[in-house]
Amino acid sequence: MCRSALTVVAIVVALLAAVGGAVGAVVLAEEDDSLSAERTERPGNRAGRGRPAGAPGTPASDERSFAGAVDSILTDSRPAFREINEVAVEIRKGTGDLAGTGARVDGVIANRSARLGETTALEAPTAEAREVREKLALAFRRALDNNRDLRQAIDSYESGDSDSYLREAQEESVGTSDLARSAKRDFADAYNDLRESLGLPADVTAEF
Repeated sequence: MCRSALTVVAIVVALLAAVGGAVGAVVLAEEDDSLSAERTERPGNRAGRGRPAGAPGTPASDERSFAGAVDSILTDSRPAFREINEVAVEIRKGTGDLAGTGARVDGVIANRSARLGETTALEAPTAEAREVREKLALAFRRALDNNRDLRQAIDSYESGDSDSYLREAQEESVGTSDLARSAKRDFADAYNDLRESLGLPADVTAEF
C-alpha cells in the first residue's frame, strides 16, 4: 500500500475507533468541525443580569478588565483553531499534503504557546478569575499536547516510519484529543459563569 493510501486508512481507522464513524469529528486535532453546534446554552443568557460594574479599582471593575484581557487572548487564538481544523479535515479527506502540513502545525503551536504565555501572565483579581485563568492555561496546554502529537505523526510519516505514524495517529492523538476537548469545555463553563455574574453575555464556546 502506498504511503498516501496509508494516510487515508490511518485517519479513517482512527476516526471510527474514536467517534464511531461520525463524519463531523476530527481526531487528529483537539477540535472537531461540528463543535459549533455544541455551544453551552444557559437559560436567560443575556447581558445585564449580573452585579453592577462598580467603580474603578473595585472587584467587579477589575474582573471586567480581566474578562476583556481573556477575550483578547481568545480572539488571537481563534485563527489557530481554524487552521488546525482545516489541517485535520484535509488529512481525514486525503486532500492535504502531509509534506507541507508540518509548517502549518508549527504555526498553530507557536500561536498557542504565545497565548499560553499571555494567559499565565494575566492579573487575576479574584478567586473566580484565578480559576478561569488556570482553566484557560490548562486548555492551551492540553491543546498543545495534541498539536505536538499531530506534528510527531507527520514527522514519522515523512521519515517513512509507518508503524509509528499509525500508532501516533490512532492512539496517542485520540487520548490528547479527549483531554483537550474536556479542558476547553471546563474553561468555557467557568468563564461563562464569571461573565454572567458581571452582566456580560455568557456565550463563550470552546472554539479557540
